[in-house]
Amino acid sequence: MKNYKVGILLSVFAGALLAIAPGFSEDNSAGRETLNGGLSNNEADAEKCTVQLGLIFSALKEYQKQKHELPEWLSDLVPDYLHDANLLLCPYVYGTGTMRSWRKDLTTFLVFEEAKPTSYTYEFSTGRVRGPDTNCREHKESQMQVLGPAVPIVRCVAHTAFLNLAFDGPIYKCIDDWEDLFAKNTNDQRILYYVLPKDTAPIAVRELLRPRPWNISSLCLDLSNYFDATLYHLSQMQYQGKPIESITNGVQIINGIDYEIRALIHLTAKDFPIPFPETVKGISVGKRCSRIHILHGTMGDAPPGSKIATYLFNKENGEALPAPIIYGKDVKTRWFEADDPAEAKEPKPALVSPPDRVGPSGKSLRLYVKTWENPQPNVKVQSIDFTSPMTTSAPFIVAITTE
Repeated sequence: MKNYKVGILLSVFAGALLAIAPGFSEDNSAGRETLNGGLSNNEADAEKCTVQLGLIFSALKEYQKQKHELPEWLSDLVPDYLHDANLLLCPYVYGTGTMRSWRKDLTTFLVFEEAKPTSYTYEFSTGRVRGPDTNCREHKESQMQVLGPAVPIVRCVAHTAFLNLAFDGPIYKCIDDWEDLFAKNTNDQRILYYVLPKDTAPIAVRELLRPRPWNISSLCLDLSNYFDATLYHLSQMQYQGKPIESITNGVQIINGIDYEIRALIHLTAKDFPIPFPETVKGISVGKRCSRIHILHGTMGDAPPGSKIATYLFNKENGEALPAPIIYGKDVKTRWFEADDPAEAKEPKPALVSPPDRVGPSGKSLRLYVKTWENPQPNVKVQSIDFTSPMTTSAPFIVAITTE
């Protein structure tokens, strides 16, 4: 595996990464070749390990459900959530009978600090990361803010194609660093490898943005300064390690309205694992308009009829007009079974992707449009505030267009 680069974000000015100093570099290529005398290239071994990772995921979810937090170490799942401690050993590693040498060879992995025997690396441990004042879990939470829940929570490096258990459950392969699956160029790699200090993930998101085309309609608001999540939050991972983007950069025409799609403004929710903000204020509009169309969605269910977000439209004359977003009336959670007739009813999505088939997870993406009618079109709308009331559903904005 190529060098695992980790650095420190040193300074942030005007929404840009101005200076990044290298923290440490670990050459895992030797370990890749020598672990237990070699890694398994047998697909049957990978399939057995995949089943076991699924059991670990179920145990993690149950632990989180009961304790409202993740375990400090993977071995904390034993015995209450995983009754057999051998489930923390990859079947291939267990079959070699050389667990002690296996653990010795894995000392280069910072996340491999379990007190009890396990061959898996737990990415959300509380072990310290060298360099910045953060730990592995905080680093992974920052990565999730940028890339979404495809960030691995548990990994098995016993196979020639490593197995990654994503935070939200899918399992996918990678040959080298998993971050490479999301990097479109070397600049993306540079950003994705670094450990970001707390609360600076939005800076990385904005560094990953592609430039706006020169011919974008002036009706499409430029949200560049407010984005805090990439479109990978709306993607799915195939087992072979390919992100399937349900929605991509560019202008999408929905019901005759242009929406410029580049990234997300994402808010948090109750017990939400990603450190998004509760509110984003002052999203600039600065124009007179009769309507404002917001392409949006939400992550996670909420009781029908509950308010999961509020838009506050701040007018030039000092008025602030609220528009609540109601679960089951305005939006439903983003992933759904497209072939379920009941799920296609009210509220009717403005966009379903893919429209004619389900994705790798068996579900499709749905987004909605909220159209706000300005009661005084001649009075300029200065800005929009976007707030989460902290239900169990985390709302997000994809694009805003005026009319």
